[in-house]
Amino acid sequence: DLAYADGWTPRWDSYGRMAEPLSSAVPVMTAGGNHEIGSGESWVSYNARYPMPAAASGSASNQWWSADIGPAHVVSLCSYAATAAGSPQREWLARDLAAVDRSRTPWLIVMMHAPWYSSNAKHWEESELSRLDLEPLLVGAGVDLVISGHVHAYERTLPMAKYALTDCGPVYVNGGDGGNREGAALPYRVPQPEWSAFREASFGVGSLKLANVTHALFRWERTACEAPDTH
Repeated sequence: DLAYADGWTPRWDSYGRMAEPLSSAVPVMTAGGNHEIGSGESWVSYNARYPMPAAASGSASNQWWSADIGPAHVVSLCSYAATAAGSPQREWLARDLAAVDRSRTPWLIVMMHAPWYSSNAKHWEESELSRLDLEPLLVGAGVDLVISGHVHAYERTLPMAKYALTDCGPVYVNGGDGGNREGAALPYRVPQPEWSAFREASFGVGSLKLANVTHALFRWERTACEAPDTH
């Protein structure tokens, strides 16, 4: 979620001015969320203000795209478009992943708005159909990391697939904790699943450093202790 305009267009302008120090200095690559499609938004303002490299990656929609960024091939998916067999998004994703050259981009990163894996009670299994449709493609391609938002809390998993630990699955990071007007997401489901490495309902920011072809460092820093009920 970006501006939280929710149908009030001037908020896109105020958000743009607030974000300008960042967006004028570094490229900002986005994956639209429910606040960009709901409340009459229908992607109109988002598409006009945040054009992504869809055409360059063979995609017919601004909502899903890919790009080579340094040593990583980054894929952005839409949580609010069809993912079943034969759907445009799934067909494009299969083609895109099949064309990845790991000798050029040894890291494969996917991002989407709504998480497939989260132990928070908020938005529980909201993207389960998408996971069932697309997870085999991601695991088969050897995706290293999946980054999501939507749930306003931070959580990092161990490598996993089909709700089980496996060295062949991606690490999932839920970074929906950047700050919002809804407050942090609680409660967490207990007990904490074995695949959940760390979780906290506070606001923060994450950074990813790809050191070389085999080592990466993801660092999360808390910026506000929003909620005391953490596990």
